Amino acid sequence: MKFKKYMAIIVSLILVLTIGLTASATEESTAPVSTQDTKFSDVSTDHWAYEAIMLMSERKIINGYSDNTFKPDNPVTRAEFATMMVAALELPLKNPEEATYKDVTKDHWAFKFVETARYYLTGFKTSKGLYFKPSNQAVREDMAVALVKALGYDNETVGQDVLKDFADREKISVNLRKYVAIAVKKNIMGGKPGENGTKVFDPQSTLTRAEAAALLSKVVQDEKITDEMEEKVTDSKDTPSEDEEEKIEYIAPQVSGKSDGKKIVLSWKPISSKAFEGYKVVISKNNTNPSYPDDGYLYYITDKNRTTVTIDNSEAYKNGDFGKYLKSGEKYYFSVTAIYKDKRVAGNVVTLTYPVTENDEESKPVSYTTPKVTAQVDGSRIIIKWQAISHEKLSGYKVVISKNNSAPKYPDDGYLYWITNKNQTSAVVDNKNAYNGGDFGKYLTPGQKYYFSVTAVYDDRKVPGNVVALTFPKTTQNNEANTSSGSAVTTLTGKVEGGKIVLNWKPVARSEKFVYYKVVISKKNPRPVYPEDGYLYYFTDINTSQAIVEGGQGYSGGDFDGYIAPGQTYYFSITTVYNDSKLPGNVIKLTCPR
Repeated sequence: MKFKKYMAIIVSLILVLTIGLTASATEESTAPVSTQDTKFSDVSTDHWAYEAIMLMSERKIINGYSDNTFKPDNPVTRAEFATMMVAALELPLKNPEEATYKDVTKDHWAFKFVETARYYLTGFKTSKGLYFKPSNQAVREDMAVALVKALGYDNETVGQDVLKDFADREKISVNLRKYVAIAVKKNIMGGKPGENGTKVFDPQSTLTRAEAAALLSKVVQDEKITDEMEEKVTDSKDTPSEDEEEKIEYIAPQVSGKSDGKKIVLSWKPISSKAFEGYKVVISKNNTNPSYPDDGYLYYITDKNRTTVTIDNSEAYKNGDFGKYLKSGEKYYFSVTAIYKDKRVAGNVVTLTYPVTENDEESKPVSYTTPKVTAQVDGSRIIIKWQAISHEKLSGYKVVISKNNSAPKYPDDGYLYWITNKNQTSAVVDNKNAYNGGDFGKYLTPGQKYYFSVTAVYDDRKVPGNVVALTFPKTTQNNEANTSSGSAVTTLTGKVEGGKIVLNWKPVARSEKFVYYKVVISKKNPRPVYPEDGYLYYFTDINTSQAIVEGGQGYSGGDFDGYIAPGQTYYFSITTVYNDSKLPGNVIKLTCPR
Protein backbone atom coordinates (compact mmCIF):
# COMPACT_ATOMS: atom_id res chain seq x y z
CA MET A 1 0.00 0.00 0.00
CA LYS A 2 3.05 2.25 0.08
CA PHE A 3 2.45 3.35 -3.51
CA LYS A 4 -1.10 4.49 -2.87
CA LYS A 5 -0.08 6.44 0.17
CA TYR A 6 2.70 8.02 -1.89
CA MET A 7 0.27 9.14 -4.57
CA ALA A 8 -2.25 10.43 -2.04
CA ILE A 9 0.33 12.73 -0.54
CA ILE A 10 1.43 13.89 -4.00
CA VAL A 11 -2.16 14.98 -4.59
CA SER A 12 -2.05 16.70 -1.19
CA LEU A 13 0.80 18.82 -2.42
CA ILE A 14 -1.07 19.63 -5.64
CA LEU A 15 -3.96 20.99 -3.66
CA VAL A 16 -1.60 23.00 -1.48
CA LEU A 17 -0.55 24.76 -4.66
CA THR A 18 -4.14 25.64 -5.41
CA ILE A 19 -4.37 27.51 -2.11
CA GLY A 20 -3.27 30.72 -3.74
CA LEU A 21 -6.26 30.48 -6.08
CA THR A 22 -9.07 28.81 -4.19
CA ALA A 23 -8.67 29.44 -0.50
CA SER A 24 -8.10 32.27 1.92
CA ALA A 25 -7.52 32.65 5.59
CA THR A 26 -11.23 32.81 6.08
CA GLU A 27 -11.96 29.43 4.53
CA GLU A 28 -13.87 26.98 6.70
CA SER A 29 -12.43 23.53 7.37
CA THR A 30 -14.25 20.60 5.85
CA ALA A 31 -15.07 18.25 8.72
CA PRO A 32 -14.67 17.81 12.47
CA VAL A 33 -12.09 15.26 13.48
CA SER A 34 -12.99 15.04 17.14
CA THR A 35 -14.41 17.11 19.94
CA GLN A 36 -11.17 17.30 21.91
CA ASP A 37 -9.93 20.66 23.20
CA THR A 38 -7.31 22.48 21.17
CA LYS A 39 -3.72 21.60 22.04
CA PHE A 40 -2.26 24.80 20.57
CA SER A 41 -2.48 28.01 22.57
CA ASP A 42 -3.02 30.12 19.42
CA VAL A 43 -5.65 27.89 17.77
CA SER A 44 -9.02 28.05 19.52
CA THR A 45 -11.82 25.61 18.79
CA ASP A 46 -13.64 28.29 16.78
CA HIS A 47 -10.65 28.96 14.50
CA TRP A 48 -11.73 28.50 10.88
CA ALA A 49 -9.10 25.78 10.29
CA TYR A 50 -9.21 24.16 13.73
CA GLU A 51 -10.22 20.66 12.65
CA ALA A 52 -7.77 20.66 9.74
CA ILE A 53 -4.90 21.80 11.96
CA MET A 54 -5.70 19.12 14.51
CA LEU A 55 -5.79 16.49 11.78
CA MET A 56 -2.49 17.57 10.23
CA SER A 57 -0.87 17.56 13.67
CA GLU A 58 -2.29 14.12 14.41
CA ARG A 59 -0.94 12.78 11.12
CA LYS A 60 2.40 14.52 11.78
CA ILE A 61 2.30 16.20 8.37
CA ILE A 62 2.45 19.74 9.80
CA ASN A 63 3.61 19.93 13.42
CA GLY A 64 3.34 22.65 16.03
CA TYR A 65 6.15 24.55 17.76
CA SER A 66 7.90 23.81 21.04
CA ASP A 67 6.11 26.70 22.78
CA ASN A 68 2.74 24.95 22.28
CA THR A 69 1.74 27.17 19.35
CA PHE A 70 0.88 26.35 15.75
CA LYS A 71 1.32 29.87 14.31
CA PRO A 72 -1.51 29.40 11.77
CA ASP A 73 -0.91 32.72 9.99
CA ASN A 74 2.81 32.17 9.46
CA PRO A 75 3.92 31.69 5.86
CA VAL A 76 5.53 28.35 5.02
CA THR A 77 9.30 28.79 4.68
CA ARG A 78 11.50 26.99 2.17
CA ALA A 79 13.01 24.90 4.96
CA GLU A 80 9.55 23.92 6.18
CA PHE A 81 8.55 23.04 2.63
CA ALA A 82 11.55 20.73 2.44
CA THR A 83 10.36 18.89 5.56
CA MET A 84 6.87 18.55 4.06
CA MET A 85 8.33 17.04 0.89
CA VAL A 86 10.31 14.50 2.91
CA ALA A 87 7.27 13.55 4.99
CA ALA A 88 4.95 13.49 1.97
CA LEU A 89 7.19 11.29 -0.15
CA GLU A 90 8.38 9.18 2.80
CA LEU A 91 12.00 9.75 1.81
CA PRO A 92 14.70 8.21 4.04
CA LEU A 93 16.76 11.01 5.59
CA LYS A 94 20.19 11.65 4.14
CA ASN A 95 23.12 12.98 6.16
CA PRO A 96 25.99 13.67 3.75
CA GLU A 97 29.38 14.79 4.99
CA GLU A 98 29.47 17.81 2.69
CA ALA A 99 26.67 20.36 2.58
CA THR A 100 25.19 21.21 -0.82
CA TYR A 101 24.19 24.74 0.19
CA LYS A 102 26.44 27.28 1.89
CA ASP A 103 23.60 28.56 4.08
CA VAL A 104 22.32 25.12 5.21
CA THR A 105 25.25 23.50 6.97
CA LYS A 106 25.26 20.33 9.09
CA ASP A 107 24.36 22.29 12.24
CA HIS A 108 21.21 23.75 10.63
CA TRP A 109 18.01 22.16 11.93
CA ALA A 110 16.75 21.47 8.38
CA PHE A 111 20.06 20.13 6.98
CA LYS A 112 18.96 16.49 6.57
CA PHE A 113 15.55 17.47 5.16
CA VAL A 114 16.97 19.92 2.61
CA GLU A 115 19.63 17.43 1.51
CA THR A 116 17.06 14.63 1.27
CA ALA A 117 14.53 16.65 -0.77
CA ARG A 118 17.17 18.48 -2.82
CA TYR A 119 16.02 16.97 -6.13
CA TYR A 120 12.54 18.50 -5.70
CA LEU A 121 13.71 21.93 -4.51
CA THR A 122 15.13 25.09 -6.06
CA GLY A 123 18.37 26.82 -5.12
CA PHE A 124 20.17 30.09 -5.75
CA LYS A 125 23.45 29.94 -7.68
CA THR A 126 25.91 32.80 -7.14
CA SER A 127 29.58 33.42 -7.84
CA LYS A 128 30.26 32.36 -4.25
CA GLY A 129 28.42 29.05 -4.49
CA LEU A 130 24.95 27.55 -4.10
CA TYR A 131 22.48 28.91 -1.51
CA PHE A 132 19.08 27.64 -0.39
CA LYS A 133 17.72 30.61 1.62
CA PRO A 134 15.87 28.39 4.13
CA SER A 135 14.13 31.29 5.89
CA ASN A 136 12.58 32.66 2.70
CA GLN A 137 8.91 31.97 2.09
CA ALA A 138 8.02 29.06 -0.20
CA VAL A 139 6.38 30.39 -3.35
CA ARG A 140 4.25 28.99 -6.15
CA GLU A 141 7.04 28.65 -8.72
CA ASP A 142 9.10 26.60 -6.22
CA MET A 143 6.12 24.33 -5.72
CA ALA A 144 5.66 23.98 -9.49
CA VAL A 145 9.17 22.55 -9.74
CA ALA A 146 8.58 20.14 -6.84
CA LEU A 147 5.32 18.81 -8.22
CA VAL A 148 6.45 18.47 -11.82
CA LYS A 149 9.46 16.45 -10.66
CA ALA A 150 7.47 14.40 -8.16
CA LEU A 151 4.95 13.45 -10.83
CA GLY A 152 7.67 12.55 -13.33
CA TYR A 153 6.82 15.27 -15.86
CA ASP A 154 10.21 17.05 -15.78
CA ASN A 155 11.31 15.46 -19.07
CA GLU A 156 8.17 16.58 -20.89
CA THR A 157 8.56 19.03 -23.78
CA VAL A 158 6.14 21.91 -23.42
CA GLY A 159 6.40 25.24 -25.22
CA GLN A 160 6.40 28.33 -23.04
CA ASP A 161 3.66 29.82 -25.18
CA VAL A 162 1.24 28.30 -22.66
CA LEU A 163 2.32 31.15 -20.37
CA LYS A 164 1.41 33.91 -22.81
CA ASP A 165 -1.99 34.48 -21.18
CA PHE A 166 -0.39 35.42 -17.84
CA ALA A 167 0.21 39.15 -17.47
CA ASP A 168 2.92 38.52 -14.87
CA ARG A 169 4.82 35.81 -16.80
CA GLU A 170 7.99 37.91 -16.68
CA LYS A 171 7.96 37.58 -12.87
CA ILE A 172 8.51 33.82 -13.21
CA SER A 173 12.21 33.03 -12.69
CA VAL A 174 13.77 32.33 -16.10
CA ASN A 175 15.15 28.92 -15.15
CA LEU A 176 11.80 27.82 -13.72
CA ARG A 177 9.51 28.78 -16.62
CA LYS A 178 9.83 25.31 -18.13
CA TYR A 179 8.41 23.75 -14.95
CA VAL A 180 5.65 26.33 -14.63
CA ALA A 181 4.70 25.75 -18.28
CA ILE A 182 4.50 21.98 -17.68
CA ALA A 183 2.46 22.50 -14.51
CA VAL A 184 0.00 24.69 -16.41
CA LYS A 185 -0.16 22.38 -19.44
CA LYS A 186 -0.81 19.36 -17.22
CA ASN A 187 -3.49 21.26 -15.26
CA ILE A 188 -1.53 20.84 -12.04
CA MET A 189 -1.60 24.60 -11.50
CA GLY A 190 -3.56 27.46 -13.01
CA GLY A 191 -3.99 31.19 -12.90
CA LYS A 192 -6.32 33.67 -11.28
CA PRO A 193 -7.90 37.02 -12.16
CA GLY A 194 -5.52 39.99 -12.06
CA GLU A 195 -6.12 43.70 -12.36
CA ASN A 196 -8.11 45.23 -15.22
CA GLY A 197 -9.43 41.90 -16.44
CA THR A 198 -6.02 40.24 -16.82
CA LYS A 199 -4.96 36.76 -15.76
CA VAL A 200 -1.91 36.14 -13.56
CA PHE A 201 0.05 33.11 -12.37
CA ASP A 202 1.27 34.84 -9.18
CA PRO A 203 4.60 32.94 -9.05
CA GLN A 204 5.85 34.64 -5.90
CA SER A 205 2.72 34.26 -3.74
CA THR A 206 2.98 32.30 -0.50
CA LEU A 207 0.66 30.22 1.69
CA THR A 208 0.06 30.16 5.44
CA ARG A 209 0.33 27.11 7.67
CA ALA A 210 -3.42 27.17 8.32
CA GLU A 211 -4.18 27.28 4.61
CA ALA A 212 -1.81 24.39 3.95
CA ALA A 213 -3.48 22.39 6.74
CA ALA A 214 -6.96 23.10 5.37
CA LEU A 215 -6.20 21.86 1.88
CA LEU A 216 -4.13 18.89 3.01
CA SER A 217 -7.04 17.82 5.20
CA LYS A 218 -9.40 17.90 2.22
CA VAL A 219 -7.28 15.34 0.41
CA VAL A 220 -6.95 13.14 3.50
CA GLN A 221 -10.76 13.15 3.76
CA ASP A 222 -11.61 12.81 0.05
CA GLU A 223 -10.69 9.45 -1.42
CA LYS A 224 -12.19 10.22 -4.84
CA ILE A 225 -9.32 12.54 -5.70
CA THR A 226 -6.76 9.94 -4.66
CA ASP A 227 -8.53 7.28 -6.73
CA GLU A 228 -8.38 9.48 -9.82
CA MET A 229 -4.64 9.96 -9.42
CA GLU A 230 -4.08 6.24 -8.87
CA GLU A 231 -5.96 5.37 -12.06
CA LYS A 232 -3.46 7.36 -14.08
CA VAL A 233 -0.59 5.19 -12.83
CA THR A 234 -0.89 1.65 -14.26
CA ASP A 235 2.58 0.31 -13.68
CA SER A 236 4.83 0.76 -10.66
CA LYS A 237 7.24 -1.39 -8.72
CA ASP A 238 5.53 -0.16 -5.54
CA THR A 239 2.06 -1.37 -6.58
CA PRO A 240 0.98 -4.13 -4.14
CA SER A 241 0.63 -7.64 -5.50
CA GLU A 242 -2.66 -9.51 -5.56
CA ASP A 243 -1.46 -11.64 -2.66
CA GLU A 244 -0.85 -8.52 -0.58
CA GLU A 245 -4.31 -7.18 -1.45
CA GLU A 246 -5.93 -10.43 -0.35
CA LYS A 247 -4.41 -10.10 3.11
CA ILE A 248 -6.37 -6.91 3.80
CA GLU A 249 -9.59 -7.40 5.75
CA TYR A 250 -12.39 -4.99 4.91
CA ILE A 251 -14.80 -4.86 7.83
CA ALA A 252 -18.20 -3.13 7.75
CA PRO A 253 -19.05 -1.12 10.90
CA GLN A 254 -21.68 -2.69 13.17
CA VAL A 255 -23.78 0.34 14.10
CA SER A 256 -26.32 0.83 16.88
CA GLY A 257 -28.11 4.02 17.88
CA LYS A 258 -30.45 5.53 20.44
CA SER A 259 -32.16 8.78 21.36
CA ASP A 260 -31.88 10.10 24.89
CA GLY A 261 -34.60 12.74 24.46
CA LYS A 262 -32.24 15.58 23.48
CA LYS A 263 -29.80 14.06 21.03
CA ILE A 264 -28.93 10.90 19.13
CA VAL A 265 -25.96 8.73 20.06
CA LEU A 266 -24.45 6.30 17.54
CA SER A 267 -22.07 3.51 18.55
CA TRP A 268 -20.13 0.87 16.64
CA LYS A 269 -17.49 -1.78 17.19
CA PRO A 270 -13.85 -0.77 16.59
CA ILE A 271 -12.18 -1.89 13.37
CA SER A 272 -8.70 -3.41 13.32
CA SER A 273 -7.22 -3.49 9.84
CA LYS A 274 -3.86 -2.30 8.49
CA ALA A 275 -5.62 -0.50 5.62
CA PHE A 276 -8.22 1.26 7.81
CA GLU A 277 -8.04 5.08 7.96
CA GLY A 278 -11.21 6.38 9.62
CA TYR A 279 -15.00 6.60 9.87
CA LYS A 280 -17.52 8.80 8.05
CA VAL A 281 -20.79 9.34 9.94
CA VAL A 282 -23.56 9.42 7.33
CA ILE A 283 -27.23 10.50 7.51
CA SER A 284 -30.01 10.63 4.92
CA LYS A 285 -33.61 11.77 4.94
CA ASN A 286 -34.68 9.72 1.90
CA ASN A 287 -32.08 7.03 1.21
CA THR A 288 -32.69 3.93 3.34
CA ASN A 289 -29.11 2.75 2.76
CA PRO A 290 -26.94 5.88 3.06
CA SER A 291 -23.19 5.71 2.51
CA TYR A 292 -20.24 8.01 1.94
CA PRO A 293 -19.60 9.75 -0.47
CA ASP A 294 -23.02 9.46 -2.17
CA ASP A 295 -24.92 10.84 0.84
CA GLY A 296 -22.33 13.22 2.27
CA TYR A 297 -21.20 13.04 5.90
CA LEU A 298 -21.48 14.72 9.28
CA TYR A 299 -18.16 13.76 10.89
CA TYR A 300 -14.89 12.30 9.67
CA ILE A 301 -13.23 10.52 12.60
CA THR A 302 -9.59 9.44 12.26
CA ASP A 303 -9.22 8.23 15.85
CA LYS A 304 -9.45 4.47 15.24
CA ASN A 305 -10.27 3.81 18.88
CA ARG A 306 -13.27 6.10 18.94
CA THR A 307 -16.52 4.14 18.68
CA THR A 308 -19.27 6.64 19.52
CA VAL A 309 -20.54 9.99 18.34
CA THR A 310 -23.20 12.45 19.50
CA ILE A 311 -25.54 14.05 16.99
CA ASP A 312 -27.00 17.27 18.42
CA ASN A 313 -27.15 19.76 15.51
CA SER A 314 -23.96 21.46 16.70
CA GLU A 315 -22.24 20.76 13.37
CA ALA A 316 -23.45 21.40 9.82
CA TYR A 317 -23.97 18.40 7.53
CA LYS A 318 -21.96 18.20 4.30
CA ASN A 319 -23.61 17.38 0.97
CA GLY A 320 -26.71 15.58 2.20
CA ASP A 321 -30.34 15.51 1.01
CA PHE A 322 -31.87 17.44 3.91
CA GLY A 323 -29.83 20.61 4.27
CA LYS A 324 -27.24 21.35 6.93
CA TYR A 325 -29.25 20.54 10.08
CA LEU A 326 -31.72 17.87 11.22
CA LYS A 327 -35.30 18.84 12.05
CA SER A 328 -36.95 17.89 15.32
CA GLY A 329 -39.57 15.18 14.93
CA GLU A 330 -38.27 14.05 11.52
CA LYS A 331 -37.13 10.47 10.80
CA TYR A 332 -33.64 9.87 9.39
CA TYR A 333 -31.43 6.95 8.36
CA PHE A 334 -28.07 6.77 10.16
CA SER A 335 -24.96 4.76 9.25
CA VAL A 336 -21.16 4.74 9.43
CA THR A 337 -18.86 4.15 6.44
CA ALA A 338 -15.43 2.70 7.11
CA ILE A 339 -12.71 4.39 5.03
CA TYR A 340 -9.87 2.17 3.88
CA LYS A 341 -6.87 3.19 1.78
CA ASP A 342 -8.38 1.84 -1.40
CA LYS A 343 -12.11 1.41 -0.76
CA ARG A 344 -15.11 2.38 1.40
CA VAL A 345 -17.37 -0.06 3.25
CA ALA A 346 -20.77 1.06 4.56
CA GLY A 347 -22.16 -0.35 7.79
CA ASN A 348 -25.71 -1.30 8.68
CA VAL A 349 -28.42 1.35 8.93
CA VAL A 350 -30.25 2.59 12.03
CA THR A 351 -33.58 4.41 11.66
CA LEU A 352 -34.27 7.04 14.33
CA THR A 353 -36.36 10.16 14.80
CA TYR A 354 -34.50 13.30 15.75
CA PRO A 355 -35.87 14.18 19.20
CA VAL A 356 -38.18 17.02 20.14
CA THR A 357 -39.21 17.90 23.68
CA GLU A 358 -41.87 20.50 24.38
CA ASN A 359 -40.07 21.82 27.44
CA ASP A 360 -36.59 21.61 25.99
CA GLU A 361 -35.73 24.74 24.02
CA GLU A 362 -32.44 23.25 22.79
CA SER A 363 -34.24 20.50 20.90
CA LYS A 364 -36.48 22.88 19.00
CA PRO A 365 -35.44 24.37 15.66
CA VAL A 366 -33.47 27.59 16.10
CA SER A 367 -34.42 30.65 14.08
CA TYR A 368 -31.49 32.57 12.60
CA THR A 369 -32.04 36.16 11.52
CA THR A 370 -30.85 37.31 8.10
CA PRO A 371 -29.31 40.81 7.91
CA LYS A 372 -31.40 43.31 5.98
CA VAL A 373 -28.80 45.42 4.22
CA THR A 374 -29.05 48.91 2.74
CA ALA A 375 -26.23 51.01 1.31
CA GLN A 376 -25.77 54.44 -0.19
CA VAL A 377 -23.07 56.69 -1.55
CA ASP A 378 -22.14 59.53 0.79
CA GLY A 379 -19.69 61.86 -0.90
CA SER A 380 -16.41 59.97 -1.30
CA ARG A 381 -17.53 56.97 0.70
CA ILE A 382 -20.24 54.32 0.95
CA ILE A 383 -22.30 53.78 4.10
CA ILE A 384 -23.70 50.29 4.75
CA LYS A 385 -26.52 49.75 7.26
CA TRP A 386 -28.39 46.75 8.67
CA GLN A 387 -30.71 45.99 11.57
CA ALA A 388 -29.43 44.97 15.01
CA ILE A 389 -29.74 41.24 15.60
CA SER A 390 -30.48 39.97 19.10
CA HIS A 391 -29.54 36.31 19.27
CA GLU A 392 -27.67 34.35 21.92
CA LYS A 393 -25.57 32.55 19.31
CA LEU A 394 -24.61 35.67 17.34
CA SER A 395 -20.84 36.30 17.37
CA GLY A 396 -20.81 39.37 15.13
CA TYR A 397 -21.08 40.74 11.60
CA LYS A 398 -18.76 40.48 8.60
CA VAL A 399 -18.97 43.29 6.04
CA VAL A 400 -18.44 41.65 2.65
CA ILE A 401 -17.66 43.11 -0.79
CA SER A 402 -17.08 41.52 -4.19
CA LYS A 403 -16.31 42.82 -7.63
CA ASN A 404 -17.48 39.77 -9.58
CA ASN A 405 -19.80 37.77 -7.30
CA SER A 406 -23.33 39.19 -7.28
CA ALA A 407 -24.10 37.26 -4.08
CA PRO A 408 -21.02 37.73 -1.87
CA LYS A 409 -20.81 36.14 1.55
CA TYR A 410 -18.28 35.37 4.25
CA PRO A 411 -16.00 33.41 4.20
CA ASP A 412 -16.05 32.73 0.45
CA ASP A 413 -15.54 36.37 -0.52
CA GLY A 414 -13.43 37.60 2.39
CA TYR A 415 -14.41 40.59 4.50
CA LEU A 416 -13.68 44.27 5.15
CA TYR A 417 -14.72 44.51 8.82
CA TRP A 418 -15.31 41.98 11.60
CA ILE A 419 -17.75 43.68 13.97
CA THR A 420 -18.32 41.99 17.33
CA ASN A 421 -20.49 44.77 18.80
CA LYS A 422 -23.94 43.27 18.23
CA ASN A 423 -25.54 46.70 18.55
CA GLN A 424 -23.48 48.27 15.76
CA THR A 425 -25.65 48.60 12.65
CA SER A 426 -23.54 50.55 10.17
CA ALA A 427 -20.10 50.60 8.56
CA VAL A 428 -18.24 53.13 6.43
CA VAL A 429 -16.37 52.02 3.31
CA ASP A 430 -13.78 54.73 2.59
CA ASN A 431 -10.63 52.83 1.53
CA LYS A 432 -8.90 53.49 4.85
CA ASN A 433 -8.89 49.80 5.70
CA ALA A 434 -7.46 46.99 3.58
CA TYR A 435 -9.78 44.22 2.44
CA ASN A 436 -9.07 40.67 3.61
CA GLY A 437 -9.32 38.05 0.86
CA GLY A 438 -11.76 38.82 -1.92
CA ASP A 439 -11.46 39.12 -5.69
CA PHE A 440 -10.31 42.73 -6.15
CA GLY A 441 -7.22 43.29 -4.02
CA LYS A 442 -6.90 45.30 -0.84
CA TYR A 443 -8.68 48.51 -1.89
CA LEU A 444 -11.68 49.51 -4.00
CA THR A 445 -11.20 51.30 -7.32
CA PRO A 446 -13.09 54.60 -7.74
CA GLY A 447 -15.64 54.36 -10.55
CA GLN A 448 -15.86 50.56 -10.26
CA LYS A 449 -19.12 48.76 -9.39
CA TYR A 450 -19.11 46.37 -6.39
CA TYR A 451 -21.57 44.16 -4.56
CA PHE A 452 -21.99 44.89 -0.84
CA SER A 453 -23.49 42.66 1.86
CA VAL A 454 -23.28 41.71 5.54
CA THR A 455 -22.96 38.14 6.85
CA ALA A 456 -24.25 37.41 10.34
CA VAL A 457 -21.83 35.01 12.03
CA TYR A 458 -23.45 32.67 14.54
CA ASP A 459 -21.69 30.09 16.71
CA ASP A 460 -22.81 27.26 14.43
CA ARG A 461 -23.47 28.87 11.05
CA LYS A 462 -23.09 31.96 8.88
CA VAL A 463 -26.13 33.72 7.38
CA PRO A 464 -25.52 36.18 4.50
CA GLY A 465 -27.84 39.13 4.03
CA ASN A 466 -29.22 40.65 0.84
CA VAL A 467 -26.89 42.37 -1.62
CA VAL A 468 -26.68 46.00 -2.74
CA ALA A 469 -24.78 46.95 -5.92
CA LEU A 470 -23.10 50.38 -5.91
CA THR A 471 -20.29 52.16 -7.72
CA PHE A 472 -17.48 53.27 -5.44
CA PRO A 473 -17.32 57.07 -5.78
CA LYS A 474 -14.46 58.79 -7.55
CA THR A 475 -12.26 60.97 -5.38
CA THR A 476 -9.06 62.94 -5.74
CA GLN A 477 -7.61 61.11 -2.75
CA ASN A 478 -5.35 58.08 -3.09
CA ASN A 479 -7.55 55.02 -3.07
CA GLU A 480 -5.17 53.28 -0.72
CA ALA A 481 -5.03 53.90 3.01
CA ASN A 482 -3.36 57.21 3.77
CA THR A 483 -3.01 56.77 7.47
CA SER A 484 -1.15 54.13 9.40
CA SER A 485 -2.73 51.99 12.07
CA GLY A 486 0.50 51.70 14.06
CA SER A 487 4.03 52.98 14.58
CA ALA A 488 7.49 52.26 13.22
CA VAL A 489 10.55 50.94 15.02
CA THR A 490 12.67 54.01 15.81
CA THR A 491 15.02 52.49 18.37
CA LEU A 492 17.10 50.05 16.32
CA THR A 493 20.63 49.56 17.66
CA GLY A 494 23.32 47.07 16.75
CA LYS A 495 26.75 45.79 17.76
CA VAL A 496 29.31 43.21 16.71
CA GLU A 497 29.51 40.43 19.26
CA GLY A 498 31.21 37.02 19.03
CA GLY A 499 31.68 37.16 15.27
CA LYS A 500 28.03 38.13 14.70
CA ILE A 501 25.93 41.28 14.43
CA VAL A 502 23.30 41.59 17.14
CA LEU A 503 20.37 43.88 16.30
CA ASN A 504 18.07 45.10 19.08
CA TRP A 505 14.96 47.27 19.03
CA LYS A 506 12.02 48.24 21.20
CA PRO A 507 8.80 46.53 20.10
CA VAL A 508 6.12 48.82 18.70
CA ALA A 509 2.83 49.47 20.48
CA ARG A 510 0.35 46.61 20.20
CA SER A 511 -1.99 46.87 17.20
CA GLU A 512 -4.58 44.49 15.82
CA LYS A 513 -3.29 45.30 12.34
CA PHE A 514 0.30 44.26 13.05
CA VAL A 515 1.54 41.55 10.64
CA TYR A 516 5.32 41.24 11.16
CA TYR A 517 8.71 42.92 11.40
CA LYS A 518 10.98 42.68 8.35
CA VAL A 519 14.75 42.92 8.91
CA VAL A 520 16.00 44.88 5.89
CA ILE A 521 19.61 45.27 4.73
CA SER A 522 21.14 47.21 1.87
CA LYS A 523 24.67 47.61 0.58
CA LYS A 524 24.04 50.89 -1.27
CA ASN A 525 20.76 52.41 -0.06
CA PRO A 526 21.25 54.44 3.15
CA ARG A 527 17.48 54.21 3.83
CA PRO A 528 16.56 50.56 3.13
CA VAL A 529 12.87 49.59 3.29
CA TYR A 530 10.76 46.52 2.63
CA PRO A 531 9.79 45.38 0.01
CA GLU A 532 12.02 47.48 -2.26
CA ASP A 533 15.24 46.31 -0.60
CA GLY A 534 14.22 42.74 0.22
CA TYR A 535 14.55 41.24 3.71
CA LEU A 536 16.60 38.86 5.85
CA TYR A 537 14.04 37.78 8.48
CA TYR A 538 10.39 38.33 9.28
CA PHE A 539 8.96 38.03 12.81
CA THR A 540 5.23 37.64 13.46
CA ASP A 541 5.52 38.06 17.24
CA ILE A 542 5.08 41.77 18.02
CA ASN A 543 7.21 41.34 21.16
CA THR A 544 10.28 40.23 19.19
CA SER A 545 13.16 42.59 19.91
CA GLN A 546 16.34 40.96 18.58
CA ALA A 547 17.85 39.46 15.43
CA ILE A 548 21.23 37.86 14.77
CA VAL A 549 23.07 38.47 11.48
CA GLU A 550 25.99 36.29 10.37
CA GLY A 551 28.23 36.24 7.36
CA GLY A 552 27.12 33.75 4.70
CA GLN A 553 23.41 33.98 5.46
CA GLY A 554 21.09 33.99 2.45
CA TYR A 555 19.18 37.19 1.71
CA SER A 556 15.90 37.60 -0.20
CA GLY A 557 16.02 40.34 -2.82
CA GLY A 558 18.18 43.38 -2.19
CA ASP A 559 21.07 45.04 -4.01
CA PHE A 560 23.77 42.49 -3.25
CA ASP A 561 24.56 38.94 -4.32
CA GLY A 562 22.00 36.92 -2.32
CA TYR A 563 24.07 36.49 0.86
CA ILE A 564 25.66 38.46 3.68
CA ALA A 565 29.37 38.86 2.89
CA PRO A 566 31.87 38.95 5.79
CA GLY A 567 33.85 42.19 5.87
CA GLN A 568 31.16 44.09 3.95
CA THR A 569 29.47 47.20 5.37
CA TYR A 570 25.67 47.38 5.21
CA TYR A 571 22.76 49.60 6.18
CA PHE A 572 20.29 47.92 8.56
CA SER A 573 16.66 48.81 9.34
CA ILE A 574 13.37 47.28 10.53
CA THR A 575 10.19 47.76 8.49
CA THR A 576 7.05 47.25 10.57
CA VAL A 577 4.34 45.75 8.38
CA TYR A 578 0.67 46.32 9.18
CA ASN A 579 -2.19 45.01 7.07
CA ASP A 580 -2.71 48.48 5.62
CA SER A 581 0.79 50.02 5.66
CA LYS A 582 4.54 49.38 5.82
CA LEU A 583 6.55 51.71 8.09
CA PRO A 584 10.37 51.78 7.89
CA GLY A 585 12.31 52.60 11.05
CA ASN A 586 15.66 54.23 11.77
CA VAL A 587 18.81 53.06 10.01
CA ILE A 588 22.18 51.97 11.42
CA LYS A 589 25.41 51.14 9.58
CA LEU A 590 27.58 48.17 10.55
CA THR A 591 30.29 45.96 9.08
CA CYS A 592 29.72 42.21 9.11
CA PRO A 593 32.65 40.59 10.95
CA ARG A 594 34.98 38.19 9.14
